[in-house]
Amino acid sequence: MKNEERNDDIEILEIVGLDEDGEEITFEEDPAPEPSPVDPDPVSASEDRERLLRLHADFENLKKRSEKELAEQRRFASTAVVERLLPVIDNFERALAMEPPGESDRSFREGVELICRQLLEELKREGLTPVDALGCPFDPNLHEAVETCSSGDHPPHTVIEELLKGYRFQDRLLRPSMVKVSVAPEESSGTEPQTE
Repeated sequence: MKNEERNDDIEILEIVGLDEDGEEITFEEDPAPEPSPVDPDPVSASEDRERLLRLHADFENLKKRSEKELAEQRRFASTAVVERLLPVIDNFERALAMEPPGESDRSFREGVELICRQLLEELKREGLTPVDALGCPFDPNLHEAVETCSSGDHPPHTVIEELLKGYRFQDRLLRPSMVKVSVAPEESSGTEPQTE
């Protein structure tokens, strides 16, 4: 049993023997043959190069698209805050549209005007701009008509009153203007109920 265990531990590196003439011969284990270099296939190499170029172009496009999306996100990051401030601006403007009850309230009114102007200036720096409406032709992309009125003083389809101011933010429409639009007298006669 001991001999068998010893045989397992032995590694034969070379075998030495004698040839017919009595000279020593060494037999070594053949080393593993080295792989022969494969001749590159020119068609395969060209396909690999094209695939590599396409992958590189796809990566560059993905990188540019990601950078553009990130820049857009940064540019419009404050949109939600500005949108939530629009009702505050509306309330300031409603308060300023009211006539003051007396001379004693003049300083209070001037303070409110100053605060409103300061708020609008800060929002303007962020990119908020009002939508022009009053006296402009009705544009359904910028205005929301909530009322029509026949008017001989204004051309048809002209904004004659702005009920709620619209705003753009960074060249995007944030809120359309709610407006009253003039129509020709014959256009409005079909829509108004006739009284007897």
